[in-house]
Amino acid sequence: MSWTQSSGVVLTDKMRSFMDALRKIVPADIPLHVTSGLRTAEKQARAVCTKVSMGDNLFALYNDSYAQTYMDHCPDIEYLTKYQSSLPVRGHLAGDSIDLRNRNLNSAQQEVIREAIRKLGGDSSVEPIPPHIHLNMGSFVAPSLLPKYLTYGAIGLGVGGLVIYLYNRFRS
Repeated sequence: MSWTQSSGVVLTDKMRSFMDALRKIVPADIPLHVTSGLRTAEKQARAVCTKVSMGDNLFALYNDSYAQTYMDHCPDIEYLTKYQSSLPVRGHLAGDSIDLRNRNLNSAQQEVIREAIRKLGGDSSVEPIPPHIHLNMGSFVAPSLLPKYLTYGAIGLGVGGLVIYLYNRFRS
């Protein structure tokens, strides 16, 4: 069994490589379904406003200023898209975060997935509203990017990334 994704989810090559690597570690009887990947500022604004509309406590997830802005301005997507665009690009907007469905997983299965994410150099949290595992790929380097790292390494750049990749790739 491979992993699946919801319709309309956009994934980068690195995200696909991460999911392929995750599937190799996570037992096949534990489903892996991606519900969100790369987002535009507008999609991020819509996602956070969905959390607000469902009663999520944004202050438990985000810094106070970010949370308060969303609490004050949802559902004004136009305003929040501009606000989101003014912030440093990270997480889903940078292609570094993936959301996995967890409503069909028990706590032991979720922990297996979270441990596999750590083995790949990432970290994760379980968000209750809407329920999902939010993962950050962290130091993961996609095998398809290895030639780029080798090139940079040859001229003295990106050596740290190469070391991290090799460490993650060959540790059990």
